[in-house]
Amino acid sequence: MNPDTRAVNWYILLATTVLITLVATIQKAYFHYRIIRTLILHDRKPFACSLAPTLACNLACSFCYTASPRAVAKGQKSRQLRQEELTVDAFKELCLTLRKRGIRHATLTDGEPLLTEQSREKCKVAAEIFDQTWIVTNGTFGFPRFRNTLYIVSLDGDGETHDHIRGKGVYAKISQNISSGIPADCYCNTTLTRLNHTKIQSIVEATKNLGANGICFAWSTPMSPKDALYLSHVERQKDIDEIQRLKRLFYGDYILNSDKELDLMRTNQWSNRCPTWFVESYDAYGNRKPTCVFGEATSFMCENCGCNIYPSILTILEHRKAALISKL
Repeated sequence: MNPDTRAVNWYILLATTVLITLVATIQKAYFHYRIIRTLILHDRKPFACSLAPTLACNLACSFCYTASPRAVAKGQKSRQLRQEELTVDAFKELCLTLRKRGIRHATLTDGEPLLTEQSREKCKVAAEIFDQTWIVTNGTFGFPRFRNTLYIVSLDGDGETHDHIRGKGVYAKISQNISSGIPADCYCNTTLTRLNHTKIQSIVEATKNLGANGICFAWSTPMSPKDALYLSHVERQKDIDEIQRLKRLFYGDYILNSDKELDLMRTNQWSNRCPTWFVESYDAYGNRKPTCVFGEATSFMCENCGCNIYPSILTILEHRKAALISKL
């Protein structure tokens, strides 16, 4: 390579780096602007959306909130449901409409977003339209290189525990996919249930062994009082004590849940002011979910909610409000 070519490549790299930094700065500034508008003007326009590229999945986890519609969808009915899901073009129109309304962030979830060629194309479309896209995946289909995309891999424990919950060989497949080309932004999320909540430290260690950048904990939200997997608030408090102990003594911010967020989740009092307005949720057919990512949540579900999304948003909003008041 001659000196002139090296110089041109260096300038291209520099320009690209500056552009990426500038875009990230603008995105962060816009987020702060929206937070200030929310706190001062009580502007409750959504900032983010939750979208479902598909309801289908290659796994059927017992605690998944979309497990029931998937379990019912068998045979011909399953094929009909897939036909009724948004086409790529219709999905793109929905994304563009949400973007025009000021929504800058998208989380792709519900079924397995990377399951089919069509669902992967929808993920690519979302990544090109929104400032940042999070893809919640079981990790068995690898990690396509999409623009400004963060991957959240669902992890239920070490190899033995994870495979007990999700199926034999799933953990090995995740490990293989991550080690063969881990994306820059790859994290794990664990839903704690009666099946795995006694193994919190081994879950963190499994995350580190996989090479992910960090882990976040949530708790299974029960659909009814008969749900055998969910943990009571007393049991959840013990889990939170353990997570905070591990953060303090060993892992620090590698465990992404903040102490304020965890303290908020010790009881159900935060659910009375749950910021569901911050995120608009849509199913795979383009219908807006009436309450939140869970669909039409009942009062029982809200009182026992284990979702880590809305408490973290509420923590940010209330922390910013306190900081703003102190400055004023």
